[in-house]
Amino acid sequence: MIPLHIIVSIAGPVAGFMLSAILYLSKRNLDEMTQTLTKVENALIELRVEIPKSYVTKEELLTHMQTEERWHENINDQLIQIREEISSLRDWSHHS
Repeated sequence: MIPLHIIVSIAGPVAGFMLSAILYLSKRNLDEMTQTLTKVENALIELRVEIPKSYVTKEELLTHMQTEERWHENINDQLIQIREEISSLRDWSHHS
């Protein structure tokens, strides 16, 4: 049988090594998580600053919408005129 003092003298350093390894890995993982959270926090701060720069004011949006609406109305009027001209040309060619 192995004497108790030999078992303790072997088990003590092994337990110390295992505890040190566990603490080291835990600290490394905690550092990595802290770095990741810092990156996420910085990205969120940047988004909070950059996103409003991309938006336009309500007045600018309304002006743009009104301009687009006038453009579409103009195109529709032109298409109606073209249709009427084609229709009158067809009528004229059938009567000739």
